[in-house]
Amino acid sequence: MLGFLSRLRGLEMAWGTPTNIGTVSGSSGPNLLLSGVTIPAGALICVAITTIGSSTTGSVNDSVNGPTYTLATSYQIGAILNVELHYFYNSAALSGASLTYRKGKSNDLTSMSAFYVTGSQTSSDPLDLVTTPTGGSSTSPSITSGTPAASGELFVGAVGWVLSDTFTQASLWAAPPTAELIAGANIAGGYLVNAGAGAETYAPTLVSTAETWGALLVSFKVAAAAAFARRILTVVTGP
Repeated sequence: MLGFLSRLRGLEMAWGTPTNIGTVSGSSGPNLLLSGVTIPAGALICVAITTIGSSTTGSVNDSVNGPTYTLATSYQIGAILNVELHYFYNSAALSGASLTYRKGKSNDLTSMSAFYVTGSQTSSDPLDLVTTPTGGSSTSPSITSGTPAASGELFVGAVGWVLSDTFTQASLWAAPPTAELIAGANIAGGYLVNAGAGAETYAPTLVSTAETWGALLVSFKVAAAAAFARRILTVVTGP
């Protein structure tokens, strides 16, 4: 019995450690590029972006998967601030590949942060919750999800803001998305594996001054084997 439970717990812990792909920022031209990208087959790729100067969302692709990643959610304040979160699930294996963000408007000041993680559902789109994006002007961005479909989902939060500031990660959350901090277009974020099936809040801090910010929060479903193992463990051992 103990051996059976041990094997089930191994299946339950299906999420790999989210791994930073890289960050980049710039204003010149129509594209922003991350090069030398290496990702294992089957991974979930997430890309968080802030642009300044356009209210039009851009698109993400890489040199192997295609044609474009899915835009999970975005937040705009006119042409002042545009925050986006794109993803691609069940990726092909990438080695030395390029990942490109095509801007909504050429020469927009843009920051991008990308990461990958293994363990997501691959039989169909793993995206579950898409929280209504929110924004404000303060040092305390905050966004709260609804209830996910199941326990063990991976939550990804992102916050973009306009001015220069110091970013402090929300309690219990961790990078990636890794912060890319520049004067004018900043992107940062964090992830959290939900131990249960309750709502989650992403609330980092912008330390020094009130900022114009936009916040995004989504969740992704874990692979089916892990979800099944979690259900059996709950029956055998209790919640």
